[in-house]
Amino acid sequence: ALDEVLSAGLLQLFQDILTLVGIIVMMLLLDLRMALVCFSILPFVLLYMMVFKNKTRKIYREVRRKLAILNARLSEDISGFRIIQLFNQYANKVKSFKVDNHDYFESGYAQIKLFALFRPMIFSMRYIVVALVIWYGGGQILQGVITLGLLLAFTRYLDRFFDPINSISEKFNVLQGALAGAERI
Repeated sequence: ALDEVLSAGLLQLFQDILTLVGIIVMMLLLDLRMALVCFSILPFVLLYMMVFKNKTRKIYREVRRKLAILNARLSEDISGFRIIQLFNQYANKVKSFKVDNHDYFESGYAQIKLFALFRPMIFSMRYIVVALVIWYGGGQILQGVITLGLLLAFTRYLDRFFDPINSISEKFNVLQGALAGAERI
């Protein structure tokens, strides 16, 4: 988990942050009011990510802990196979392995369910901002304050704006796994 983050994730994260900063600067230079409309959802995105981070940290810790228990049991059972056979404990070991494996499955399933809520919410926020920009920008066009070209430029920048956010949200899962792995180490 740490290797995955350090080898590809960290560099991509840095690139995503730089792209995001560049797009923010360009939007602010084009039109301050339209940019503020675009950025109006950022506090909600950040708040959602913080809440998600706190919940996933607990779940990832539990997944890593249960995986460590499962691996330790498997290692002990394989190395002590002769003794298990000698004392006819095969059925008991299979039963305890099933319990540990089911515990690991349950914690992994909780992790997947939580992440299944996170990504669609980020995508929804993207389209909410596009709708806000089109609504606000459409009104500004009708009043003659901005041009259609500026509105189109902002919708294109919004697409580019949310690409790094989506990339970061994809890597969020890997990052949380790596942090939990680091804690286990």
